[in-house]
Amino acid sequence: SGSPVFDAHGQLFGLHTAGFGYGYPKMINSVIEFAQPLLTIFEKFVCNLKESGNTQMLDRVKEAVADNDKL
Repeated sequence: SGSPVFDAHGQLFGLHTAGFGYGYPKMINSVIEFAQPLLTIFEKFVCNLKESGNTQMLDRVKEAVADNDKL
């Protein structure tokens, strides 16, 4: 868990969070895998910054993502 997950275009999509494996006695096959979308993680991060009143860090984040049309 925590590994990067990329879409079909090679863009970072999210972070791996869980999966369901099978194959007794070892879990060697995977049925389905789950990821938290990166945008959801980023939105929560920004929300936490706003709630904490950390305007200095919030300003740094705004500056860093100013040219990123995905965020």
